[in-house]
Amino acid sequence: MTRSADSVNVGDAIETQGVVRGLAGHLRSIDVALQEIGKRARSSGAWAPPALYYEERDLLDLLVDLHGHQIRSLSFGEFSRACDKAIAQTLNAPGGRVVDHQQGVLA
Repeated sequence: MTRSADSVNVGDAIETQGVVRGLAGHLRSIDVALQEIGKRARSSGAWAPPALYYEERDLLDLLVDLHGHQIRSLSFGEFSRACDKAIAQTLNAPGGRVVDHQQGVLA
């Protein structure tokens, strides 16, 4: 079963595991940018892809780089534990849901 939480959630979980540290501030900035992008995407009531500001593009590029660095630094077990933690946090968050890419929304 393939379940996913977003990369920022997984990055936060990796940070708290202590294997790769020092990225929390960047991850918070990226999360804020993603929230703003999401607000603009839903501003008309129906989801529509918004134009991205250059700062947002830079932060998305940074997310890809940081997440790649984190993943390369982890064993498979460490990565799996981080994903499980991110999924649990997502399920416990107000409005949180987890999607199985083969079965749809799990919870």
